[in-house]
Amino acid sequence: MKLLFPYLLFLAAFTCYMHLQMREWWLTYPLVLISGYLLLIEIRGFAKDPFGYFFQVWNYLDIVPPIMILFYLGLDYTGYFDDLPEDRVEIVNT
Repeated sequence: MKLLFPYLLFLAAFTCYMHLQMREWWLTYPLVLISGYLLLIEIRGFAKDPFGYFFQVWNYLDIVPPIMILFYLGLDYTGYFDDLPEDRVEIVNT
């Protein structure tokens, strides 16, 4: 139950950032903080049971989204997506 609120915040911030085209600087901070918090929880779970951690499929579903969001935000921050051709930008923004 302690993870429900952080996951709901994560989902709301991600939805605003990606789908509502609210790519504002203030929205990246909650995504980074919540992703870090969720990763910290997964690292604690891995530290408790390193061998059994990867035998549970749910752990893969828990650890991949925060890592991918941090990776995407890093690319977006460096301007990686600014060099897309014009026709590709229209497809991405729709």
